[in-house]
Amino acid sequence: MYLEAIPLVIIGYTLLFGDLITGTEVLNDAQTQRPDEPLDVNLDRSHLSIAVRNFLGLLINPFFPTQGCAMDRSPCCRSREMEEGS
Repeated sequence: MYLEAIPLVIIGYTLLFGDLITGTEVLNDAQTQRPDEPLDVNLDRSHLSIAVRNFLGLLINPFFPTQGCAMDRSPCCRSREMEEGS
């Protein structure tokens, strides 16, 4: 049963890795336009929160999907707020 899920896990983590890179680059791009408001982009903290979420998902339910494209909205909205000055 677990061996059948390995391709799904690889795909999920590949998408998650892409989302982390996209979010980091969007925030770094916004940081160049607003140097007065420093952002703490810490991937170690992101990986730790993902590990905790995955562990809780292991205990609570066998399939705990990643957020995927929904996670791209947060850094994009934050960078737009920074560009507009709010």
